[in-house]
Amino acid sequence: MDRPTLEEASLLLTSAFGPGFDLERLRTLASDPNCFLAQVKLGERMAFVGMAFIGVQVEKKFAVYGAEAVQFLKTKRIGLLEGGATAPWARRRGIAQAAASELMSWLNEQRCEYIVASSWVHGTKNQSLGLLKRMGFLTLAEVSGQHYRHKNLKGSPCPVCGETCKCRAVLLFKKLESSQR
Repeated sequence: MDRPTLEEASLLLTSAFGPGFDLERLRTLASDPNCFLAQVKLGERMAFVGMAFIGVQVEKKFAVYGAEAVQFLKTKRIGLLEGGATAPWARRRGIAQAAASELMSWLNEQRCEYIVASSWVHGTKNQSLGLLKRMGFLTLAEVSGQHYRHKNLKGSPCPVCGETCKCRAVLLFKKLESSQR
């Protein structure tokens, strides 16, 4: 198996989420000790890209979800799963779950108490909410897609709905047991 390239990772993330994961940003993330970038390549093609972070600025990152969510998270040592994308041809093979487990293991090694993830719920079957719930994550907060895009993404159009977003963002968390840390 060839080592995936950041160029391939950028293409997959951009196709899944729109602009925001250019090559320069991925180079920066790959060199950041607070970030773990998981990439899975099957044969010649990129199958999955995802990231885990420690040292997240809770107030800034999660303010869109409201004061209660921020209050709950800011007193905890959290790790963040973010930007997981599976290529359409590679779905339903367990790749995302295996990669999420690898990312969560890294967060566990970093001594996180909780793992947090957001899921963009957009009415199609290819979203992370079901996977995260099967992996034991619980819902902490939800906001409308329109509110999330306005507050966090400078009002950029939704890649699924277009200008008027009908999606919702769900913030989930999972407590790591002391035996896992």
